[in-house]
Amino acid sequence: MVLDLWDDRRLVLPCTYFTTTPYQNWTRHGSELLGSVELDLDWRVSPQQMREHLAAILEDTPLYDGRANVLQVTEATGGYVRVRILVTAADAPTLFDLRCYVREAMVLWIQSVLPDAAPTQRVLVTEQGAPGRKRKAEQAGEGGLFSGSAEAEERASHFTQAIPRVDAADADAEPEVDAEPDADAESATAERRRADQDAPRP
Repeated sequence: MVLDLWDDRRLVLPCTYFTTTPYQNWTRHGSELLGSVELDLDWRVSPQQMREHLAAILEDTPLYDGRANVLQVTEATGGYVRVRILVTAADAPTLFDLRCYVREAMVLWIQSVLPDAAPTQRVLVTEQGAPGRKRKAEQAGEGGLFSGSAEAEERASHFTQAIPRVDAADADAEPEVDAEPDADAESATAERRRADQDAPRP
């Protein structure tokens, strides 16, 4: 089987490849696709203004099919805020061009309208010997995802329900032994002894 690639190359694959290797069929029920554009920006970025500008960008391009567009902040770590934009297009080639168009339009808009939102490396410079700002001592919180509250304990029970929880005191304690003899067991033993005595001997 010969596949046409996006850069006009041809990829030749044996038919057994499709019976032994998992693959994605993007066009079984339709060619519409959803793609993402991610930007790492400064903490001074305004997601609301970016959403408004995204709507204006999509209105001016025929690449967008009008099905869905979403802008969300997915991470805020390492000194940056990661903004993810989701857009839809009629097919894979159109989606690729739409993602590039949206990315370029957002970069140009940030440079001209929100320059403070551009990624920035900050260095804190202080005078030698200047005292640092003091803060009130804090204690680590005891509440966790699976402990510290009734809701957390209930959440943990979903993962440990099949495993019995044994306290250390109960594990070290010796099992209780019934001191009273079993009457049924003694009666059965006595009957076996009488049967052995009454049995004829060779």
